[in-house]
Amino acid sequence: MWLQQVGGGGPIQLTHDNENEKVEAPAFFPDGKRILYERISADTGKSTIEAISALGGEPMVLTEGVGVSRWGWTPSPDGRQIAYVESTQGAEKLMTLSSNGGQPRELPAWARVRNLGYSSPVWTPDSRYLLCPLMVKPGEAANAEEWEWFAFPVDGGDPVVTGAGATLRAAGLTLAEPRLMTGDRVLFDVVGGTAGLSNVWEIRLAPGSWRVRDVPHQLTFGTLNEIPTSISATGTVALEVGSNLNDLYLIPLAGTPDGFCFRRGYI
Repeated sequence: MWLQQVGGGGPIQLTHDNENEKVEAPAFFPDGKRILYERISADTGKSTIEAISALGGEPMVLTEGVGVSRWGWTPSPDGRQIAYVESTQGAEKLMTLSSNGGQPRELPAWARVRNLGYSSPVWTPDSRYLLCPLMVKPGEAANAEEWEWFAFPVDGGDPVVTGAGATLRAAGLTLAEPRLMTGDRVLFDVVGGTAGLSNVWEIRLAPGSWRVRDVPHQLTFGTLNEIPTSISATGTVALEVGSNLNDLYLIPLAGTPDGFCFRRGYI
């Protein structure tokens, strides 16, 4: 992992792993002094979440496990906690962890609400709730028309229904995944239009109750897929922009009359 300062200068190498290790998904802590990332060993399958100074040095191991997949980790706005989803033998759990390490803590209410997809938790600005999308309301039919956003309190209380599902469906939007939150604004991307491309939208939630307080507004209108990835203290949003190649190919298979059809992935 390397660090490139925006103002220029040469890149700084932060991690020095052997050929059987790799680091993935770096994320800055809010104060910019440390970087969070995952280290994966190809030999043992061991996955660790580590933090390292933005200027380099010895990393701190925050949590580790053999054969455990972790994804979606993100520091809280106050920098004191980390949230992530842990997957062990197909069972997913929403976890929180002190940014100084220690014993991870599960939020069991998350597992009681059916998950419709793999989505990263998003912190509310007060660092007290985790906004999680693509859930089905408890006791209702598990289909695409019942998806919702829930705010899960990190103290382990009952989740709050935001009402985003009904509001976004009323606006004609499909399944939408929140990516970032700043103030009362939630930025999300949603696929729409005849081209099937995703653009960036926003919707506002009332602080404290986290109920929807406005209709959604579209922020970008590009001709490629646009996904918000981070936001600065001044409100500038960084986007990941790319395209989906939807071409289908028919490849002859020796000795069979049929071919094989596949879709090219994201670039």
